[in-house]
Amino acid sequence: MFPKMASRMFTPCHIVKCEYVNKLGKITKTYTELEETIFIAFSDFQGTEVKKDDVYSVLETATICSPFIPDLTSGDCIKLLENKKVYQIINSPENWNMQNAFLLFKVERLQGGV
Repeated sequence: MFPKMASRMFTPCHIVKCEYVNKLGKITKTYTELEETIFIAFSDFQGTEVKKDDVYSVLETATICSPFIPDLTSGDCIKLLENKKVYQIINSPENWNMQNAFLLFKVERLQGGV
């Protein structure tokens, strides 16, 4: 028993971990790219035009199926190795069927704008 997307895990990527650092009383995000290459199933939904404050942007969303990574959380990112695009995880990854084998989650990437 495995998710249907698991049979299409051919897309190489790196995990980019998000950490919060307290620097002089101000909490800032820092990102660290992990060197280990993992293969995921990537199903994108092309893009949606977004207009905010009279600036047009394209919001790309996708669903990802990956091998189980216990410390992956929302806020972390996925960097595709084919085109160097970075997508941020927008929901808590779902441990599919509670088997510690696969994770399912959604990601987004905002492109354009000012």
